[in-house]
Amino acid sequence: MRWLELVLVCEAVSSLVCSSLNCLYFGRYAFATARAAARRVAATALVVVNAALAAEAGAFLALAPNGDGLELALSFALRSLMLLATAFLSLLIWRQNR
Repeated sequence: MRWLELVLVCEAVSSLVCSSLNCLYFGRYAFATARAAARRVAATALVVVNAALAAEAGAFLALAPNGDGLELALSFALRSLMLLATAFLSLLIWRQNR
């Protein structure tokens, strides 16, 4: 199952990078661009969500599972879902900026 462990690490790194970049974007938006208070609060909430996603990915990389096939398969499913969430947010940001 070494290939699955490599995929998990690649997904975690991708999620960490996307989440970190999203944090930077929403942080800049919240404190420099947003004029309405509601937008600042929403952007700050997205900073917190993305910070949590980045922290989770970092913790996963630090404490990668060394289990059997079932544990790795479950980790793969969850990591894929986390990557999908962060990539979707990144895609929305990229689409808006285009």
